[in-house]
Amino acid sequence: GESLYVSADAGATWSVLPMPTGFASTTSLSCGSATWCAVGGTYQGQPVLATTADGGHSFTIHPLPVGVGTFHALSCSAAESCGGLVAPSTIPRKTPDGAPADATFLVTSDGGTTLTDEAIVQGDSMTALACTSSLDCVTVGSLDGTSGSPGTTAVGAVTADGGKSWQPSTIPAGFGVQGTRAQLACTGTGHCMLLG
Repeated sequence: GESLYVSADAGATWSVLPMPTGFASTTSLSCGSATWCAVGGTYQGQPVLATTADGGHSFTIHPLPVGVGTFHALSCSAAESCGGLVAPSTIPRKTPDGAPADATFLVTSDGGTTLTDEAIVQGDSMTALACTSSLDCVTVGSLDGTSGSPGTTAVGAVTADGGKSWQPSTIPAGFGVQGTRAQLACTGTGHCMLLG
């Protein structure tokens, strides 16, 4: 099983806390506060969002809506506020480097009790996500069927309403991303950086 390591002194010392037995993560851990964190994964083989409100001493397991798939990216901008990219793990095709194609945006503003699935941009396979508030998120990926190809032009989209609508973003021609290796970071001031 997986374990959670926690530090309260900027990483000088660490304590180990157990994760729920049967949980396997599919995303990085994302924290919206010093004590509230979430991670996407599977629990007993089912897709879930696992959250903690007490710094990892206990976890709540939230099953995902039927048919949305599993989280493969997660970004929490505040306690109880997260957005993530989800796609079925059994879809017929994935991008060449293994990232699921045609992900949708799964969002919660109540810590996972309510999860709402929203479409992003049809024909794009988004693989990286960064949210700076409960409303503002940026995602990047590639056109369907082209991820992982040398020189593939990246695509992106932004939302200012919590994922209800997305606007395509303009990325310089010739800039490409390779699925699961795309690295995106944004700050609350509207500045983003993307490695590709």
